[in-house]
Amino acid sequence: MEQQGSSINYTQHSFGVEPSLKWKAKGNLNFDYTMNAFFSGISMNHRPIDSYIPLINNRLYTYFGVTDQLFLTCNLQHFYTKAPDISASNLLFADLGIQYDFQHLTLSLDWSNIFNRKLHVISGYNTINTVTQTDKLRPSEVLISLRFKH
Repeated sequence: MEQQGSSINYTQHSFGVEPSLKWKAKGNLNFDYTMNAFFSGISMNHRPIDSYIPLINNRLYTYFGVTDQLFLTCNLQHFYTKAPDISASNLLFADLGIQYDFQHLTLSLDWSNIFNRKLHVISGYNTINTVTQTDKLRPSEVLISLRFKH
C-alpha cells in the first residue's frame, strides 16, 4: 500500500504478512500458530526509508488430550513494536484451561490473563502519523463452568 502526501511530498510505505501454521503432532496434540506482522515507513522527497516500524503479533494455541475425557489448553500471545527513538514494547499474555467430559456433564476450569495485564496499548507510528488504541483488560481470573448434556 502506498499513500502519497500532497502538502509535504511524503510517501508512506507499508507491507504486512500473516503466516499461520497448524500442526497435528499426534491424535491428541495440536498446535496452532499465527503471526501478523505489519511494517510501516515514510520517505520524504523520494529519499530512501531510514527504517521500518514493526508491529508484530504472535499467537500460539496448544491443545492436548490427556485421555478421551480430559483436555488441556494453553494460549500464548506476544505483541511487539519498536518505534523510532523509544524502547521496544513487548506484551505477553497467557491463558490455561482444563476440561473433563463426564457422561452428562462437561466441567471446565479456565485461568485467563495469567500475567494480570491491566492495559493493552497498540500504537502505530510513522514519521507523519501516530495512532494509539488502549484497551482496558479484565484482571486475571479463574472461571469454573458446567455444561450439561442430554
